[in-house]
Parts: sequence; structure tokens; C-alpha cells
Amino acid sequence: MRKLFSASLLLVVAAFSASLHAQTVDTAIVGTVTDNSGAVISGAKVTVTSVSTGIAKSAVTTGTGEYTVNYLLPGSYNVAVTANGFTTTQRQGIEVQLSQEARVNFQLQVGATTQQVIVEGAPPLLQTQASSLGAVVNQEETQNLPLNGRKFDDLAILTPGTTSYDPDNHTESEDGASVQSYSELLEWGQTNVDGVTMMGDRHAYVNLYPSTDAIQEFDVLAGDAEAEYVGSAGDITNVELKSGTNAFHGDAFDYLRNTALDARNFFIPAPTPKQVYRQNQFGGTLGGPIIKNHTFFFLSYEGIRSNEQSAGLAVVLTPAEENGDFSALLPGT
Repeated sequence: MRKLFSASLLLVVAAFSASLHAQTVDTAIVGTVTDNSGAVISGAKVTVTSVSTGIAKSAVTTGTGEYTVNYLLPGSYNVAVTANGFTTTQRQGIEVQLSQEARVNFQLQVGATTQQVIVEGAPPLLQTQASSLGAVVNQEETQNLPLNGRKFDDLAILTPGTTSYDPDNHTESEDGASVQSYSELLEWGQTNVDGVTMMGDRHAYVNLYPSTDAIQEFDVLAGDAEAEYVGSAGDITNVELKSGTNAFHGDAFDYLRNTALDARNFFIPAPTPKQVYRQNQFGGTLGGPIIKNHTFFFLSYEGIRSNEQSAGLAVVLTPAEENGDFSALLPGT
């Protein structure tokens, strides 16, 4: 039974980790390989290796010397190029953001393939391969900027011209969040997690919020989205969840708000007790390798416990009004 349970658990975790690698085609590294004279080199092998996971993907340059490596996760990559009659050339630390097609061109030197040229300290890459307008919110911003309620889409306002509608969903409601740019209709928006839509069927709202600690980064395409984003005429929000790496990483958190830390309501003076307010948002993440350089897992949990008391005003009928006499509302009549 123990072996059966262990095997079942491994299959579940492996399947879960595999689902995290869904990604759109536009997160890629592309480029052209040439020689010293500027002539293109066809048949050169280009290998893109993830720094964090060790997973490598390869491509061969076409007759025009171009290559494309698609379906990458955001992160840091090393790119190496080998070709007969030329030295092996490598670029290290290429940072690729979500939905970015990073262009990395190579100029090979004549020599033996056993010789290696390593290029470091290259300038940041510009987005030159797509027409879409938008911005990427990275992991540091997602986890460190003040975020009341810990809903990632509140940070969409970091994109120029963008606002976020994010209701308080502590009570059961069909209302959900939306992102809007440049006066587009809220109902036109689309939000994807790892390439899969998470909009409601009845209303065009986001009703599922991944924990901000589980998000690698997300981007908001505020205009001129690429043709692959069909089905929506408004904002396109793409969320990329974290993946396990060759090293174990995790965290635990608890965000606390309660009556003892809150100021007194101006309209409820002492000695009346303060309004009750106790809220905890807690959880954690854990990721790591199952098979080094091959298979990984990542788990995330977040819970909220909220108990809130609120004051309100109401119109109460007098005894005369309860008996149908409203003459006091019209004095002198």
C-alpha cells in the first residue's frame, strides 16, 4: 500500500507540474546567424538552455540564417550556436519576459567548433518582434508592492492607460474583476493563466485569483494584440505561474488585520466597543525537482478567514407611523 500511495502521489505531482508548462507561442527567442562578412549561415544548431531548470531546446537555422525557439517560460537563458567551420559562440543571461520574442543575433568567427566564444553583459533586449502595446509586471513587483486583498489584477494599473475594477468578493457574488485600457468596455477583456482562459461563462469577469506568491509574472496587452489572441476585442492579460527548478524554493506567509490594530470608527465613540474586524490571509508555496533537468513540481495554497462587523443607518417607524399616522411628517397641515 505504501508503494502504491507513493507511486500515485508521484503521478499526480508530475501531472500537475506538467500542466504548468502550457505557454503561448509568442514567448520565444529568435534571431539570425551570420559570419564575419555578413553572409547568412544555414544549418547552424542553436541551443537555448534555461538557467534555472537546465532544460534545453534546439533549432536549426533556415536558408536565410534565421532560427526560432518557441514555447519558452519567462526567465534567464543561455544561447549557444555551433556550425561546421566556425567557433562555438554563446550568449549568457538572456532575460525573456512573458509574451516577448527576444531577438538574439549571432556573428560567428571562423575556427574549430571546439573553440568557444562567450558573450556576457549584453544590454537589455527591446521588444521589436510584435506590434502589441502593454507592459509586464514581474515577480518582484507582484510580491513587494502594497496590495490590499492580494489580487494580482490590481497591479494592472502599472500599465499606461489601464484601470482595474476589482470588487470585494468576501461575500458570494457573480461579480468579478476586469481590466480596462483606453476606455475599452470591461466586458471585452480576456485573462489567461498559462494560456488557458479563466473568464466566467455568464459574465466576462475574472473569478479565479492565483496567489500572488505563485505568479512568475503577468502582462497586460492594452492594444494591438497579436492575431493569436482571438475572441476578445479588449485587454489581454496573460498570467504565468511559477515552475519548479533544480533547487528547492518555498515560502510561507500570513497577513493579519484585526480590531486591536484598527482605529476607532468616528461615529462609534467610546465606551461603545470597536467594530469587530479579524482577517487572516495565509498560505505558502513549495517547488523543486523531481528529476533534475527534466521534471519539476510546484505547489501553492492560499486561504482567507474574515470576520467583519459594520455599522449602518436605517429609518425606523414611530409607534404612530406603525399605526398608519404619518401626520408628524407634515407639521401644520
